[in-house]
Parts: sequence; C-alpha cells; structure tokens
Amino acid sequence: MVWLSKNKYTSGKPTGVVVHETGNPNSTIFSEIAYMKQNYQNAFVHSYVDASRVINIADTSYLAWGCAYPGNGEFIQFEQVEVHSKAAFAKEVNNAANYTAELLHQYNLPLNDAAYDGQGTVWSHNAVSKFLGGTDHTDPTGYYATSGKQFFGQAYTMSDFYQLVKHYYNAADTSNSTSAVSHTTMSSKGRLTSSDKVAQPVTIRYHHGQGTESARLNSNYQKFRLYNHVKGSDYFTFYYNWNNVLAKSGQRVYLDAAGLRVQPRRLGTGFGLPKPLTRKNTGFTPVR
Repeated sequence: MVWLSKNKYTSGKPTGVVVHETGNPNSTIFSEIAYMKQNYQNAFVHSYVDASRVINIADTSYLAWGCAYPGNGEFIQFEQVEVHSKAAFAKEVNNAANYTAELLHQYNLPLNDAAYDGQGTVWSHNAVSKFLGGTDHTDPTGYYATSGKQFFGQAYTMSDFYQLVKHYYNAADTSNSTSAVSHTTMSSKGRLTSSDKVAQPVTIRYHHGQGTESARLNSNYQKFRLYNHVKGSDYFTFYYNWNNVLAKSGQRVYLDAAGLRVQPRRLGTGFGLPKPLTRKNTGFTPVR
C-alpha cells in the first residue's frame, strides 16, 4: 500500500521507531489492517505485529500518521495487536523487538532508549506524548503492564522491551537462527505478498518460581551467576559457585520468573530450555 503516504520525513529519513499497541482486545492483525485501509486518511502506521508475523503495509521510506506532529515527521511506527496467552505475548514482543532492531540497522540508526530524556531511537507512544507532545496516548505501557502481570506475575515494561531490542540489535550480524516468522508486505492493490523472513526465536517456555517449578543445574558449567536466588539463600547473595553452594548436577533449583527475566543464549545450553525473552536483573545465567 505504497499509496498511503509519499510525504518525506522532516530530516529526509526516519530518526527512530515508535512502538504502539492497538488498544483493542478483540481484533486480529487482519481486522486491524482492514480497518486501517478504510480509515487511513485519519491515521495509519507502517506495520502490524502479532505473535506469528510482521506485516508491512506502508513504505517506511515515507512518514506515517500515528503519533501526531512532530513525531510523525521523525519515526517509523508499528502497532502490536493485543494477544491473550503467555506464549503469544512472548512471541509478539520478540517479533516486535527484532523488527525494531532490523529497522534501526536498515536506516543506520544507533541504539538509544528515548524513555528517559526523549533523545533516543527507540520510542513508545507514551514517550512521544511525554517529550514531544501533539498526542496524549500512553501505549503500549498499559498493555505491557497488564499482560506481564496476567501471564508472569509482574509487569512488563518498555525498559524490558528495550533490553530485548538491544539483544537483537547486537546479535544482528552474528545470528545463525534458522527459525523464522512470516514477514509480509501489503501490495499497492491491498494484497498480502510474502517477503523476506524476520528472525524469530524458537518456541519459548516459561517458569515462574512459586515452589512448584524449577530448572536443573547442568554439569557442563562450573559456575552459575544468579540474578535471583537459589531457594533458601539470603536476599543479598548474587553469585554462587560449586565451592560455596551445595549443588550437584541434576539438583533442583527454584527460580523467580526465570523464563521471562534471563540473559540470552547460554540458558538454552545450561538448562536445556529454548532461548527466552531477555530481561535484565533477574534470572539464572550459567557462566563459564
């Protein structure tokens, strides 16, 4: 749908990416796109994201109308469709973060969180409202918080999302992931056409440690770094090795939201779990 806009960005190219969410718990990615086709004169974004796909509907070389002036003249914008399960939410934010990282690389933009001073390249609609004005929307803050609490017992935040973008941004040149999510483009006639693939992590499992869920220590590692703690440890303990904790290969260790708040990559080898979401400051990460 390249006809949606031929208006240039203020500086000639985008300076960042704005993350939205639709605010509609009953819609699908296809119904959102159909609605936008009928109402694009009022507002539209470049792409839509859900748990399975990224659909690009407008040329990112031209501005969209999704966050008012002056943000429209600065940013690529995409919407996340509301999803309703642990797995779907996890996959959706992974898709959104990876897509954000790809866009930053595509336009040679640095990675910088705009949430704190309004000077970055990764924006929420909420940050646009706070720092640039012209709009009063706060998405995706509420959707993230509600979904995180519902599915994982704690709010998901834009800070967490930024850490996930950072993971994909830094891994872009070295990733050898073979799984993919469909990346689709809307043609000028309004038809969906398959395009390149967007990198997608493998199936994600989550464990929220309430005394009934656990992961096993793996004998391939001599030391383990913890951001939350082995059951029964003191709150101030941040690091263990085999010399100061009575842990054996196969011993159960209880984790707090380990599937959601972990460092990337090595968890898959250390625990036999797939790559999870990246969130800082909590989790259980093996280190060599």
